[in-house]
Amino acid sequence: MRTKLKAAFFALLVSGCGHDPGQSPSRKFAAGSESGGLSGSSEDESKKVAGVSAQSNGSASTQASKSTPSSSDSGSGTGAGGTPVSTPDLAMAAREFTIPARSFDSPSRDLWATFYHTLRFQSSQEGMPLLSLNGTPLGPKLSKLQWCQAAMEGSVQVFFEGVWRTYNYAGSAGTVQVDCTEYYDHPVGRTRFTLARGPFGDGVRNYILVPFRTIAVDPAVIPYGSVIYIDAARGLPFVLSDGSERRHDGYFFAGDTGGLINGNHIDVFIGNALRSPFPWITSQSKSRIGYRIVPDADIQEVLLKMHLLERN
Repeated sequence: MRTKLKAAFFALLVSGCGHDPGQSPSRKFAAGSESGGLSGSSEDESKKVAGVSAQSNGSASTQASKSTPSSSDSGSGTGAGGTPVSTPDLAMAAREFTIPARSFDSPSRDLWATFYHTLRFQSSQEGMPLLSLNGTPLGPKLSKLQWCQAAMEGSVQVFFEGVWRTYNYAGSAGTVQVDCTEYYDHPVGRTRFTLARGPFGDGVRNYILVPFRTIAVDPAVIPYGSVIYIDAARGLPFVLSDGSERRHDGYFFAGDTGGLINGNHIDVFIGNALRSPFPWITSQSKSRIGYRIVPDADIQEVLLKMHLLERN
């Protein structure tokens, strides 16, 4: 699992929340203003990105029609009278975001949401090197601003020596390498990196990050490895990093965490997207939506395998 920090970015880079496996600096520094602003446990946390304002977290203007999960919904399933589907078919549905709606006996609860993403930069000839925990240069170099963004966000994809590579927050070590205080109030200058296992980065345990599936959670509220269903997400359009369009089925996997993610607050991973396509992600703790824990073992299994680099 990577420890990371996160801030609401500027100039097309917007984020939300905080991450920390061992209570070290966290990847996600919660976005808490209507403009995608910075916040941890406090929504009026100041941000210090000079000269540029963050963009709105909720760029989608309308919500597609959605229905509460029920066994009578179209599609197959094994929940509450649904038609069973085979595991391979369900695995395909998980990849295509077409898992059937089902009815669940678990109680409905409320949460509020922010989002985070993985940045993409070209390595530069001059700049700040990404260092490992023992201080060894990993190869890529970034401008000061890019380095600070990567340190704050916690994961970054860098084009270096003809290949895109993903680097994760590995911890804090040594002395301050880069002074990022002109951009952020939160100290990130001692950040060290490591190569990620997953193409977009890594979460807790052995999980990799899966765009529009992974959420960062407070494990005291939503345990790691859980699947939740958000009715407000079902049917909403979004675009994957390969340009293909999907409509979300409402299912998310708890595969990450954050030092500033507390209580009924989740952080939704959106891959390389710069804005959240979902209007229910408001980055406002007063803006609540309903969710249910999904008890169905078959759905849990296919989403778990997606987060373990397994495909079937």
